[in-house]
Amino acid sequence: MFLFLRYRYQRLYSPEKLNDLLITQSKFKDITQDPCQYHINGDPLGIDDRYIKIKLYCHPGEESFNTLSLDVFKNKPTYTEAIQELSRVNGFPAVFKENNIDSLGTLKNTKDIIWSCYIDQNLSDNLDTVVRNAATIDCFYGVKRFNLEIYGYNGYK
Repeated sequence: MFLFLRYRYQRLYSPEKLNDLLITQSKFKDITQDPCQYHINGDPLGIDDRYIKIKLYCHPGEESFNTLSLDVFKNKPTYTEAIQELSRVNGFPAVFKENNIDSLGTLKNTKDIIWSCYIDQNLSDNLDTVVRNAATIDCFYGVKRFNLEIYGYNGYK
């Protein structure tokens, strides 16, 4: 019996298979084109300030508030990598161009309507910087830069 179990373990288990089970998306997972459809609610416990809050504002009234633990990353991530991980977990495609969001789901940048991201309420033109602990990134879609009044925000720089 022991030899059989040992043989089965050696044959069926590998770190690659474990990684595939943990990382790849299930074929049954709902893939969406709406980045505001799902949320990661609540704050992770026991991680002190090793988290990032990602808030997506797709349209006025359509929001997605998410909190990710930084412990899930092998190395300290960039804001781009954190948003990519959020897109993987919530099941929407994310495309980046020139260190900024080009599209999340079907919400793509156009000439006048773009994604504008603010890191701790300061406009960011480069999401390829390393995440600070307990940072908040707010990404707005559907307005020109600095025109956030339709979302009810006016304290952003």
